[in-house]
Amino acid sequence: MKQTLLISLLAMIVSTGSLAQAAQVEDARINFNDQTIEIDVAYSGGCEQHEFDVQIRSCTRSTPMTCVVEVIDTTKTDLCRQIVQETVVVPAADYLAKAPLADIVIVGANNSAVRLPLR
Repeated sequence: MKQTLLISLLAMIVSTGSLAQAAQVEDARINFNDQTIEIDVAYSGGCEQHEFDVQIRSCTRSTPMTCVVEVIDTTKTDLCRQIVQETVVVPAADYLAKAPLADIVIVGANNSAVRLPLR
């Protein structure tokens, strides 16, 4: 219950105008073999290839340390309305270097969020 509340609060903290273009985050995992973070997203589109930006928004200093990462769909011209599901793969090195012992909360549209415990 506390973990769900924390994820909801963190998602609301970063809900800014930029989340209007965010993809909905459905699941995520770390692939330690490839040193990547794989993020399952869903978004409206289907006529064009979508590009995504994944940005660290903030890190808490509390224990356990938590960093909030936002997935943003940077595609602006796809007017189709099909729901597309895709896996976005990003290098994990940047996130692990900034806060190697921090959990990562990945947030997206509609207050969607997934927590990746790294400890």
